[in-house]
Amino acid sequence: MLSTISGIFAWLRHSAIKWIVITAILFAAHIAQQEVDQFKALVTKSEALGSEISKIDEELNHLRNGTDPLRKAAEFALTKQLIKEQERDNYQNTYPILSKIPLSDNFAELQSLNLQAFVLAKQTVSAAAAISKRNGVLVQLRDDKLKAKILLEERTKWLAPLKEIFPYFWIAAGILALGIISRIGIKCLMYFFVVPAVTVRSPLCLIPLSSGSSQPTKSASKYGKISAVSLAIDIDCGQELLVRPDYLQVTSDRLGKSTKWLLNASMPYSSLLSGMFLLTRLQAASSDEVRLTNSNDPISELAIIDLEMVGPFICQARSLIGVVQDSGQPIRITRHWRLCNLQSWLTLQLRYLVFHGPGKIIVKGCRGVNLDRGDSGRIVSQSVTIGFSAHLSYSTSRCETFMAYLSGKRRLFNDRFSGENGVFAYEGMQDHKHASGLTGRGLEGIFDVVLKVGGL
Repeated sequence: MLSTISGIFAWLRHSAIKWIVITAILFAAHIAQQEVDQFKALVTKSEALGSEISKIDEELNHLRNGTDPLRKAAEFALTKQLIKEQERDNYQNTYPILSKIPLSDNFAELQSLNLQAFVLAKQTVSAAAAISKRNGVLVQLRDDKLKAKILLEERTKWLAPLKEIFPYFWIAAGILALGIISRIGIKCLMYFFVVPAVTVRSPLCLIPLSSGSSQPTKSASKYGKISAVSLAIDIDCGQELLVRPDYLQVTSDRLGKSTKWLLNASMPYSSLLSGMFLLTRLQAASSDEVRLTNSNDPISELAIIDLEMVGPFICQARSLIGVVQDSGQPIRITRHWRLCNLQSWLTLQLRYLVFHGPGKIIVKGCRGVNLDRGDSGRIVSQSVTIGFSAHLSYSTSRCETFMAYLSGKRRLFNDRFSGENGVFAYEGMQDHKHASGLTGRGLEGIFDVVLKVGGL
């Protein structure tokens, strides 16, 4: 009970961390969006200031070039002033004496011309002052707007890269969200609809007992864990051991040793892909013993399965590391394709290799190899299955609970075995080198799936 509760909390903690990270990313995106919106507003304001500065520059040019109405009015006033002053000077030159006699008509006329010229001069000065004031206001306004524009450009300088990156960030966030949603959707579809439609079909039985050849001659004498880190193999006179060289630990100098190029010459590709090539062949003139161990993997254990006890045995070739057989009667391997079986397509296992005795096969398993009976119907995770008797009924069932599958604690498919006098072998724990399937490890994952299709 405590382990179950701790497992639930561990899963919640793992899920919480994942969702906290996703939420933090989205929150950062929200903050970045606000900054980008502010950046866009500042840029818009800066562009407006630039437009206003351009208009001020245009107006200043008009003031300087005389095309402005105020400038034209000042020039017109100056022209009138000059004309009136010229008229006054001409009148004074015409009547130089009479225009200076007080109370005379000429004097009064000259005073009138002086007054008109004075008024026009004041108008000219006023127009010039208006132009100067207008020019000063425009220059000051232009300087203020230019300073404001420079400040805006300084504020938006560090935000400029966000403007380029942010659209792609939202695309990436959308892809992330789509990946999460699609992953959950696909898992729901597979768990609740696809797998139940397959599990109701009849189980697969490659070699039924009625054929006669598959009836085991004995019952397996031992069940449960049958493996060890170091395995002693007895070789009788007339027998030979074919094994991968890196699994040899201790041998006798009395044994004949040679190289076997392929485990089965009729299946060269299967032998190559499963690693059963360039094998060491050990032949005994009298009974002798060889000790094997996995020198490359400290958590791998070895087990020997007697084909005379279990009958024809379906074995995944990736778990096979050697065979013990009669020198004159090697173990026969047959291939069985099931291309018209929906279960085979769903699990991507279209071909099965069956090993026929007499003889023994040596297999490896992560954290040990276990042997169990399939009499009453047994279920085991598909990821740890090593092999099973060919006369057992083999079917696929889905993971026990949806949450275990959704959280990644369990694989979707379990193997179900049922039948009399049959056994199945499985690893102590899943080998994580083959745990991710097609999408988890790139080209290695694709290669693993190809091997699985071929029954390897």
